[in-house]
Amino acid sequence: MDWKKVSIMTTEEGLEFLCYKLDEIGITQFEMVEDAASTQKILDETAQYWDYVDAESVLAARQPCVRVYLSDNDVGAEQMKKLTAMVDELRSIKDGLDLGSLEIVSENVRDEDWANNWKKYYKPLEIGSRLLVLPSWEPKPETDRVVLKLDPGMAFGTGAHHTTRMCLELLEKTVRPGDTMLDMGCGSGILSIASLLLGAKKAVAVDIDPIAETIARENAAMNGLGEQDYEIR
Repeated sequence: MDWKKVSIMTTEEGLEFLCYKLDEIGITQFEMVEDAASTQKILDETAQYWDYVDAESVLAARQPCVRVYLSDNDVGAEQMKKLTAMVDELRSIKDGLDLGSLEIVSENVRDEDWANNWKKYYKPLEIGSRLLVLPSWEPKPETDRVVLKLDPGMAFGTGAHHTTRMCLELLEKTVRPGDTMLDMGCGSGILSIASLLLGAKKAVAVDIDPIAETIARENAAMNGLGEQDYEIR
């Protein structure tokens, strides 16, 4: 199904009020887009929680708006009529909140595979002096490095975040043949799998997220590691 991305231009002050008005007319799923300064503040405060963000595109021409995605069919057309009537009514209000221009910007968008589109930004990463983290869909290059194949899926841990990189750099300096490694909060399993590839004898990976357990197990198998080497709890 294709969609219409509809943005109602407003002010920071008007964001929550517009969401309330959309909910009143039966449009209950929406996105609040804050201005560039507010968005940069959020990115700075949450940097430790994400692996990658294209800040330049996220912040470009950032203007407060409330955005909805309407199906490109009769149902979406009826919702668009209600949305337009609601905005026209708000434009007639002279006092109260500063709602800005209330300009409606609509564009057609193709249905996309949101779960996989991020992969175009995730490329092979050389880490430290010995490791190469290789996305599972990338061809294996000619290299003398230890190759760690990885598909993080919906779990944290691609190697791109600076905390993960520093842990991997430390592991390649400290892991010795025969070591046992405990990976608490394993996410994608990147650290424990790297330890085994660097010479550890056994790794135990633990996470409270059942998705992480599945993905870590799949990544271990992708790197030729069996249950005798890699225990996931």
